[in-house]
Amino acid sequence: MIDVRIMIVSLAVFVAIALHSPVLSAEDGDGFRRVKCTKDGITVSRREGRSKGFFINRIESGSPHPPAALAQGLWKVFENAYPPVFERKFISRSENEIVFHDKVKTPVVSDRDYTLRARRFVDGDAYRIVFETAPGSGPPPLEGYVRMPMVRGGWRIVSDGAGGSLVRYEVYTEPGGLVPALLVRDPLTEDAVGYVRRCLKDAAPVKGD
Repeated sequence: MIDVRIMIVSLAVFVAIALHSPVLSAEDGDGFRRVKCTKDGITVSRREGRSKGFFINRIESGSPHPPAALAQGLWKVFENAYPPVFERKFISRSENEIVFHDKVKTPVVSDRDYTLRARRFVDGDAYRIVFETAPGSGPPPLEGYVRMPMVRGGWRIVSDGAGGSLVRYEVYTEPGGLVPALLVRDPLTEDAVGYVRRCLKDAAPVKGD
């Protein structure tokens, strides 16, 4: 069977940490259905995306670190090309926007690639990082690679009122090619959970920063 889990876009993919803050509850009426709550305090929800069978994954958790510091750490996580990404080339960088091209190793099926644009900003009391595929800003389709048609999502970080943060991560991925949506649905959800765990660990401020 195809190991579809490696086809999730990993802005990284994220070693469990103990998270002591309360989780965000799912918003009423926005179409997300709760899938599960993990033992380490992560809430997993999802709803259908733009293409039939593909889902937007929403991962909600908490962090003991304050929003500004955590948001800065999550921005820096883009410097890390976690497997299955084996090559990341930055195309442009500015204080609040980066564009990069990734190559993703996928055994059995063709390797994938995509160009991603990420931006960060403050929205009221929330720190936000958003990302979306930007094929026009990167190289043309490459021989031997399947261009991923859509990767879109982002982070929202707000105060938990007790010195820590409430964190929401959403991601929608279409791997492209002939991979059936049914095969990737659950693996993409599980990989999103793992991604959040690793990102929150790597984004944690170092004492003294």
